[in-house]
Amino acid sequence: MNRIDVIPWDNNFNTGLTEIDAQHRKLVEIINQLAASFAFDASTINLSTVFDELIAYTHYHFSAEESIWNSYLLNEKSAIQHKHTHESFIQTLSDIIEKQQGKEIEEVAENTLDFLVQWLVSHILESDRYMAYLVFAIQDGKDYKHAKVCAQEKMSGHTRDMIDIVMEIYKILSRNTLQLMRKVTLQQKIERQLQFKEQFLQTLIHQIPDIIVMKDADGHFILANEAAAHFYGTTSEEMIGKKDIDFGVSQELSNISQIRMQQIIERGETETVYEDRENVSTGETRHFKLIKKPIQDNDGNNHLISIAYDLTEEQKIKYSLEQRTSFLKTLIKTIPDLVWVKNPDGIYMLCNPRFEKLYGAPEEEIIGKNDYDFVSKELADFFRQQDFKAMEKGTSSFNEEWLTFVDGHKELVETTKTPMFDSKGNLLGILGISRDITERKFIEQQLHYAAYYDSLTNLPNRLLLSDRLEQAIIHTKRHQSSITVIYLDIDEFKEINDKYGHDIGDKVLKLYVQRLERVLREEDTLSRLGGDEFVIILQNVKETEHIKSTLNRILHVTTQPLKIEEHNLKISASLGVTFYPQNEEIDADQLLRQSDQAMYHAKQLGKNRYHIFDSNHDKAMRTHYEKIECVRKGLKNQEFILYYQPKVNMRTGKIFGVEALIRWQHHEHGFLPPGAFLPDIQSHPIIVELGTWVLEKAMQQIEDWHLQGIHLPISVNIDSMQLQQRNFMEIVQTFLQRYPNVQKGDIEFEILETSALEDVTLVSEIISQCQNLGIHFALDDFGTGYSSLTYLKRLPVKTLKIDRSFIHDILNDPEDLALIEGILELSRTFHKDVIAEGVESLIHGSVLLSMGCENAQGYAIAKPMSPEEIVEWMADWRSPKEWTDPADIL
Repeated sequence: MNRIDVIPWDNNFNTGLTEIDAQHRKLVEIINQLAASFAFDASTINLSTVFDELIAYTHYHFSAEESIWNSYLLNEKSAIQHKHTHESFIQTLSDIIEKQQGKEIEEVAENTLDFLVQWLVSHILESDRYMAYLVFAIQDGKDYKHAKVCAQEKMSGHTRDMIDIVMEIYKILSRNTLQLMRKVTLQQKIERQLQFKEQFLQTLIHQIPDIIVMKDADGHFILANEAAAHFYGTTSEEMIGKKDIDFGVSQELSNISQIRMQQIIERGETETVYEDRENVSTGETRHFKLIKKPIQDNDGNNHLISIAYDLTEEQKIKYSLEQRTSFLKTLIKTIPDLVWVKNPDGIYMLCNPRFEKLYGAPEEEIIGKNDYDFVSKELADFFRQQDFKAMEKGTSSFNEEWLTFVDGHKELVETTKTPMFDSKGNLLGILGISRDITERKFIEQQLHYAAYYDSLTNLPNRLLLSDRLEQAIIHTKRHQSSITVIYLDIDEFKEINDKYGHDIGDKVLKLYVQRLERVLREEDTLSRLGGDEFVIILQNVKETEHIKSTLNRILHVTTQPLKIEEHNLKISASLGVTFYPQNEEIDADQLLRQSDQAMYHAKQLGKNRYHIFDSNHDKAMRTHYEKIECVRKGLKNQEFILYYQPKVNMRTGKIFGVEALIRWQHHEHGFLPPGAFLPDIQSHPIIVELGTWVLEKAMQQIEDWHLQGIHLPISVNIDSMQLQQRNFMEIVQTFLQRYPNVQKGDIEFEILETSALEDVTLVSEIISQCQNLGIHFALDDFGTGYSSLTYLKRLPVKTLKIDRSFIHDILNDPEDLALIEGILELSRTFHKDVIAEGVESLIHGSVLLSMGCENAQGYAIAKPMSPEEIVEWMADWRSPKEWTDPADIL
């Protein structure tokens, strides 16, 4: 609808003065705006804004008119009157605005508009039109007088009549126009509201997930939302004017639906029904709750609105919930634990049959009550405190407690209490589950006893003994006291088991334990390690005599005859004793090892006695084993090296080989000779590892020298333990395969005379096998042992090495000289090569040469050297003149 103006602009309002006419248009627009504000119930603030604009623009317009008057009608009386008219209007308008302050708009609207419309129409058609006629006449050359007459003539007659008519019309219509504007405005407002409501309802209907349709009395759809369209597999627009049958619904179902609709319309009542319908678009059967309401339109036509709420998913959830509820109820009823639920006030809300037995009442009699209705106040207070702790903590709590059932039997239960909260975090109550652990605890106790006690004697076993010994050490440190540890082993107890059987043996042990317990004090510990071994801990015994007395009493009761069934048995025991504290700090395991060692010594000394542990001997043994471990680490870290000492013919100067001698480049102690470590590893398996390393290192060196064009056989010392290893020959053959440049005669094995005599047959066999591989043997330190001529004949060695001890004293000791002469004679008799060790001076060499011994090694020839040094030495070596010139030999 177009806007209605209280002063519609008409071109007849134009005066011909362009500037003035434009200002008239603006004034008309402002007054029409003011009228619209009145019509639209504008606020006082909005009206004040329009009034302010009207006054401001009126001032501007009057200024323009007065400027024209002053230009053409200077000092004329009419110009002055025109200005007074302007000032009067402004004052009147200001008075109107001031009077309307604090009043309802309705009260001032009509009078104010009447004044403004009458004034503006009169101002335009009379005042400003007359001014225009005057201006145009003067512009045409007329003087003011004639121009005034001309203007009056134009304003009279027909023009005057028309102005009067228009003035009267606007006077009558101004109020009616305002009322009409208000009616139009109200109508427009109502239309906008109705349009909004319709859009809102359409949006709401289409957005609602429920199916909404409206049918006329013949079953045609006259409204359908998006959910309905989706259900029928079409669009809302396509459904209008059509029936169910047009969208795949069967004729039978459509007819039934039409009959039901007619019945509902006839009854005029809303009906709620539940129906299963097939989704046309998916073929799936859905379950609906339908609300059907009959209505009439304004023309009295009957319609039926149907709202279908899809209950399918809800029913699935409900069914699932019912299943879960049934499952939980069954679970709670069948679970062997006590299950209960309380609200925050301690009132029972649920319990299972197992819990019913606790209080001897069915669930319906327990629900709604609290613990105070069934047990003593003291016990109920305890349960309540436990509940409070769990609820305050906000998480599950656990505790063990004894429950007394109504029938009087008791159960040790493990109770879990878990607070329950809703989705907003509000406390709903507490769930309790109590499990019977009586049997489990009994089994745990049995297992604990089995873990810490001997099943035969009921004494503490090794595990508990270790703990008690550690506690005894702690107590000793704290109270500056002492303890005595006794390791006891029954002598020859195996013979009793073998002769009389294990049953008799077990009875002997049990009876023997009873006798030992009578000897010991209550604070002492008697434990069985197993078999016939026991350990006794004596605490706070400081007097040596008292300890000895206890030991003697133990030995005494041990030797007393034992009457077992028809057998009279006698036993004895060996005791090992050690003490704590000692000069060095030791732990419980060390104490047991010490007493065990002492017991072993007691057995070696004849049994049926005690032996006190010797800490000095133990310290020496520990030092010995530490040295062995150092050798092992040195071997692992490649700290060992080989030096080589030449073997020469003193007469000719020929170098016919070297002896490999091990040295240790220790990471802390520096360069160590063999005497600093080899004695520590004698008869220990580590010497086999070290010997194997020497053997391979020597073969590597032979190959290196071969590459340099040097042929120099190497003698390697083989320890008796290494020689008699089952895999000794296998290792030798492996190395020979690994170093194929090692030829026959390149390597020689030296064995001690004493080693060879340990097992002559075995050693002879090994020597023979090595000779087949081109490896010869030398008998080292010959003359220090006690080999007979028979053994010497049986040993297939190639060389005899005279021990350095004999060479050293040949200048002063006739017996050593005679012994060497005997050895040389034996070597000639048995066709053995001979070499003298330890030739330290030229005179020693000369004496040996005079006796017919030409081969030697020693510091008079060269000290042991590295591989590089020995190559340099060979280039410079010459046998001394004293040895090569027969005239200089003694």
